[in-house]
Amino acid sequence: MRVALTPQELSTMTATEAVAAFKAGTLSPVALMEATLARIDAVNPVLNAFTEIHSKRAFDQARAAEDAYRRGSARPLEGIPVAIKDFHPVAGELTTFGSKAFADNRPTHTAPTVARLLDAGAIMHARTTTPEFAYAPITASPLWGVTRNPWSLDHAPGGSSGGAGAALAAGMTMLADGTDAGGSVRIPAAACHVVGYKPPFGRNPLDRDHPIESLLHYGPMARSVGDAALMQNVMSGAHGDDMCSLREGVELPASYPPIAGWTIGFSMDLGMFEIDPEVARNTHAAVEVFRRLGCTIREVQPDWSGFDLPHPYLRYWEGMAAASLGGMLDEWRDEMDPYMVRIIENGRAHSAETLSPLQHRARRDVPLARPDPRGLQRAGLPVARRADGRRRARLRRGGFSRQRQAGSRLSGLEPLLPLQHGKPVPGDRGAERPDRRRPAHRDSDRRADLRRSERLPGRGGL
Repeated sequence: MRVALTPQELSTMTATEAVAAFKAGTLSPVALMEATLARIDAVNPVLNAFTEIHSKRAFDQARAAEDAYRRGSARPLEGIPVAIKDFHPVAGELTTFGSKAFADNRPTHTAPTVARLLDAGAIMHARTTTPEFAYAPITASPLWGVTRNPWSLDHAPGGSSGGAGAALAAGMTMLADGTDAGGSVRIPAAACHVVGYKPPFGRNPLDRDHPIESLLHYGPMARSVGDAALMQNVMSGAHGDDMCSLREGVELPASYPPIAGWTIGFSMDLGMFEIDPEVARNTHAAVEVFRRLGCTIREVQPDWSGFDLPHPYLRYWEGMAAASLGGMLDEWRDEMDPYMVRIIENGRAHSAETLSPLQHRARRDVPLARPDPRGLQRAGLPVARRADGRRRARLRRGGFSRQRQAGSRLSGLEPLLPLQHGKPVPGDRGAERPDRRRPAHRDSDRRADLRRSERLPGRGGL
């Protein structure tokens, strides 16, 4: 017998609960998708967490999922809404990397972890925002604008998987995926109060755009640990596109025994960072939770003497950006995020002398930079050749129109509750120049009403 659930209950339900309800016949995948899309209509115009919303296709797939449960042929994630990051290739689907240079890019292949989620029955109803080329710890891009944190619209949701974190926290999706090199899953998970997991190197396969890249890992994001484990069990395992993916499979259990008796090492600043007093207070409060659970907390202070931290990581990160994206900088500089431009320019300035200490200290499986510094062909990204022989990223001048709207600063909201926003604030920096970003668009007749917001400060590196 079907049980009538309120929109609030459907927006906060976990995927594990939804699958159980589907199997029991107390919930329909169509009803869940209808509630999810209604939630998107209510809150995404304020949060701007999506680049695309596939409403019609999602409804069709939800009806097919309902039939699968009726026939007894449902797959592990049948009928569960999943939002896929706009940094992850999906064959035939718009994948822009948050960049105007790839505003019309449609890959011919799908990332292995994404393919596994979809093959397991999850429904890709939307694509989540990312900063340009996923290179920032907040989520704002020249193409899609600023993504807001549903807990406080004056704050960022983190990055680079910030659209995923915001969508999960606001009840606009049940599952989401992310990629993480310097915190791009963990930062938005922490900022949005959801669960994010960066798997060990090789546990989840990379896509062919990032060959043998040991820093960048695909991982799950969800509203519960159980849902993250459910996703991880689907995403993991060896794949032919990634020679470093591990052969042995690891099945994460749905629940774990108590952690009483564990010894946990703790460092507030890792011996190198300045910590905000509010962050320190909240972190100490979290440590006390583990003490109450019976753990022994041992404070440690890492010794980084002899290591020029954090510069080795930054040099590697900048060098990789220069090698893979430097070829497009001259043509697209004025259309790119200035933060991204600085990273590429810094990478171009590195020499063998500055990178050689990294070679000696880094693991042998970490490349300093991908080959083909002139462009993107090695990474499998679309490249066109101009009449004068110069390469440029393919960008058709047609496509979706840019909305031009006055800026607005939005007031706070309670997540998972009806949203309210304030009036535009005079002098908002977002109104100083025309809005040239794209609105999130649907696959049929509707577009989300995205509002221009001011660019958030604090564009520090990952």
